[in-house]
Amino acid sequence: MNMLDLFRPTRFFNLAGADAKNAVRDPVLLYVIILSVLPSLIIFFWRRQIETALGMPGVTALALPTILTISAFMVGWIPGFLILEERDDGPLLAIEVTPMGKRGFELYRLVLTWVLSALITLFSIELLAPSMGWGMRFFYAFVIGLEAVSVALVIPTFSSNKVAGLAMAKFTNMFALFPALALFPSPWRYLGAVFPTYWIGESFQFTPFQYLSLPLILMIALALHIALVLLLYGLFVRRVG
Repeated sequence: MNMLDLFRPTRFFNLAGADAKNAVRDPVLLYVIILSVLPSLIIFFWRRQIETALGMPGVTALALPTILTISAFMVGWIPGFLILEERDDGPLLAIEVTPMGKRGFELYRLVLTWVLSALITLFSIELLAPSMGWGMRFFYAFVIGLEAVSVALVIPTFSSNKVAGLAMAKFTNMFALFPALALFPSPWRYLGAVFPTYWIGESFQFTPFQYLSLPLILMIALALHIALVLLLYGLFVRRVG
């Protein structure tokens, strides 16, 4: 099978439908799917009440970068656990002898992860930042989608079983909070610059103390996210096969 045949609409949606059924059967995965869009919906419907309760007008806008990354990380959980389960239970070995091949199936999963995360990102931005230009919307959709792919690769690459995978997922969630570092006015915030998620927060330029131009910030964010996905994919191929 030509690799491009894998992404024909009919084949792609058939595979996506099968994955959706598997995810719905697992209550944990179903919970994660719902949870990935829940923060945006909560802030959209109860923004005023939240800000009033905290006594901090506008604080929900400052939370947007972190909300976007948390949603992406949760989306990445789903294929990460599915790949881990299939690796341990044997289906990946069976898939290897099909025309699609194991490598093709893995790539399909990663592309689907990116698409789902990008759509959730666009949905969240439309709810919480409707005035944002479409250029920036698509930039965030692309880059934050790569974050979901990174999480999907981390879980099966560095986990020996589902219990270890759950621990790894919880650990990686810590990095979803790094956009909040960009809220600090001090240059010390750049200690988080080695982490791709930090640059999502930096790109919103919430603080008046800016030391880098927006185009440079966006280029760094894009480069780091792509580099991380390539690195993790290389490790994933060695680990999973």
